Amino acid sequence: MAPALEHDPGLLEHAMARRVHIATPTTLISLLRTAQYAWQQEALSENAREVFELGKLLHGRLSTLGGHVEGLGRALGRTVSAYNQTVGSLESRVLVTARRFNELGLVDGELERPPGVAEFPRTVTAPELSAPEMVE
Repeated sequence: MAPALEHDPGLLEHAMARRVHIATPTTLISLLRTAQYAWQQEALSENAREVFELGKLLHGRLSTLGGHVEGLGRALGRTVSAYNQTVGSLESRVLVTARRFNELGLVDGELERPPGVAEFPRTVTAPELSAPEMVE
């Protein structure tokens, strides 16, 4: 570059006015590596933004799913309660009358009693999965 500037001292100003950078091979390689690094950093930054947005989206969806799981647990609890009530009615009302057939000698054998359901669904306790409280 020095010989070109010795030949034409206004060459550097002329190039700068036209937004041209005069570079030696060493300077050019350094500039290209700097540009490559900047593009890599931009790509990493973009990926980080996408991961951040996906994380926010996933967190919101987990919260919604937690609310659904909680509702399903309540529905299961109601179902178990209804089953137990049905078994109670069967034992205390229906089977009492049906046993009279046996006492009258109209049928052979005893009717078996179905067991009740004693287990209840587990309650969701993680605050991240609990449905947001409704404000009125």
